Amino acid sequence: MSALALEATELLSSPDPKLRDSVAFDALARWVYVQGLVPPDGLEALRLRLQAGLGKGLGETGTDSAYGRSFSALALSILAAVDLKSPWMTKEAFEDLLAATTRYLTAEKDVGGFVAGAGWVHAAAHTADVLKFLGRNPKLTPAGQAGSSRRSRRASGPPASSTHGARTNASPSPSSPSRSEATSTRSRSRRG
Repeated sequence: MSALALEATELLSSPDPKLRDSVAFDALARWVYVQGLVPPDGLEALRLRLQAGLGKGLGETGTDSAYGRSFSALALSILAAVDLKSPWMTKEAFEDLLAATTRYLTAEKDVGGFVAGAGWVHAAAHTADVLKFLGRNPKLTPAGQAGSSRRSRRASGPPASSTHGARTNASPSPSSPSRSEATSTRSRSRRG
């Protein structure tokens, strides 16, 4: 199952919401979080692959590479949530994920929301999902909190606005559950 999960990560960068949301993300959420089919060594391989995905095309705006980065972050939130349920990350892996996520938060320039025909990008929201689960983790130390806070305060960029064709600052209702916490992994893909 680990090899298949790694293969599914390749579809996270697709501008096709059916492949990205309904195939890749839903499969990863089901296999990793709901069914627990990926063992710890497979989760670590996924973490490394997805962390690398945070950097692909970083700094670009208005390109499809934003999907890969954003959905890598969303998939990393699944791994962080699993670690809360059944700890698998080493302290070093946790700190590496926290550092990679906060670096990504400060460096991402494509802050668009919805793209007609391609769906949600939501880089900031997906990154917040990862940080939410990392912030709940007992592995987070005061030093880790301080480093994360310093990196995110340095984040500066334009206010959320249209940065790619039809992208807008549209966002789901604040009362909507996050994808990572929803029992149905399709909650966000059905919104827009």
